[in-house]
Amino acid sequence: MAAPWLVVAFDSFRGSIRILVAVALALMFALSSTILAFASSTLLQLSSDPFTNSTSQHKTEVEPDTFASGSTLVSAFQVGRFFNGGASDIGFATSTNDGKSFTNGFLPGTTPFATPPSSIYERVSHPSVAFDAKHGVWLISFLDLFPNGSSSVDALVGRSTDRGLTWSTPVPVNTDGHFNDKNWTVCDDTVSSPFYGHCYTEFDDNTLADLIQVSTSSDGGSSRSAATKIAAVAFHGIAGGIRAGILPSAEIDGVGNVYVVWPDCHFEPGCTANDLVFSTSTDGVNWSAVTRIPLDPIGSGVDHFIPGLAVDRSTSDGSAHLVVTFYFYPHANCTASTCQLDVGFPGSTDGGASWTSNTQIAGPMSLNWLANTSQGRMVGDYISTSFVEAPAFPAVAVASAPTGSTFNEAIFTVKGGLSVGGSAHPASDHFNAGSNDTLTGSSLTAQ
Repeated sequence: MAAPWLVVAFDSFRGSIRILVAVALALMFALSSTILAFASSTLLQLSSDPFTNSTSQHKTEVEPDTFASGSTLVSAFQVGRFFNGGASDIGFATSTNDGKSFTNGFLPGTTPFATPPSSIYERVSHPSVAFDAKHGVWLISFLDLFPNGSSSVDALVGRSTDRGLTWSTPVPVNTDGHFNDKNWTVCDDTVSSPFYGHCYTEFDDNTLADLIQVSTSSDGGSSRSAATKIAAVAFHGIAGGIRAGILPSAEIDGVGNVYVVWPDCHFEPGCTANDLVFSTSTDGVNWSAVTRIPLDPIGSGVDHFIPGLAVDRSTSDGSAHLVVTFYFYPHANCTASTCQLDVGFPGSTDGGASWTSNTQIAGPMSLNWLANTSQGRMVGDYISTSFVEAPAFPAVAVASAPTGSTFNEAIFTVKGGLSVGGSAHPASDHFNAGSNDTLTGSSLTAQ
């Protein structure tokens, strides 16, 4: 029987999702035969949208998350995207053999289009993957939209006890009738921790001015913390009408150091494009100077956004292994008809002190190949990367030209994963994380 979820509230603001959970807890289809070659990498398609309901766009898969433990890697993503919010179901793709092969499927009991169907909810959104090592349970939390025809959004979770190969019907996390948003789930898998085996789902309540709440599947983890500023943020609006913001990506290493990456234009004169930048902390309170990841020269005009950070938890400190996958435009000054969308990555073997160059792994893609939404063309509000043993496996939405009115957008990984090593460039550009800046439009905070 699934453990009950206890909800506790934190005063904060919307948009600190990944940071809140990473810092607060100090933690951290058979296979599709479609194989595509981009640049020097071979992409492996993990899933395909099988739905045919006329109310959403097909074939579309967007917004993947991943988590890995041991030889198991689980990814989850939206399938069949609606223009004005949500999707037809949550898909998953699971490998239990270090990323060599994958089994895929779709969560049951989520919407009218699922098998078995739900008679309560209309759409789903925002999948987040976690693993409870103590109890051997994999979790995918997500949002279920418009129960019984209402305008509310509930938070639910699917459970798997067979390494992510099959999933239960959803278990309620929060069904209070409010509009809940931006959920994220993690578990405390540190055996020595007093909260070992506690799993936490964060979400914000849009009905209550984006009050951030955390629920737990046990009696612990309900302490209250104050917000801590990580850095001022300067953001260059992404061209072409693509849906992309400043959501950060956070991970921890083997000794609990937290790493956060986000897009930022502080280093670009006139804020004409975004670099990827990062900051680290050993305690969630004190943060390092913001450092530019040297993907391309300053002034190159390359725009970098939607990062998905992975940290190898078998490494730490100055020898921590990091990989960041992200989307980018080779030319920031483009339009909806001229922007070319690519996927790239760098790696670091020294905790971010130096990085390999920007290596393209997918693209170029035209923006009209992507699912359309009320907030722009969509690959996802976030993407994800996870280490499985030595290599890191990304999950990214990649598209090719539509077939008539049907899209060809699906979730892919890189066959064999991404290697960290190679010729590296020092991350030498910094600014004071706490400084005020005339370019600042907002700030990044942690709970």
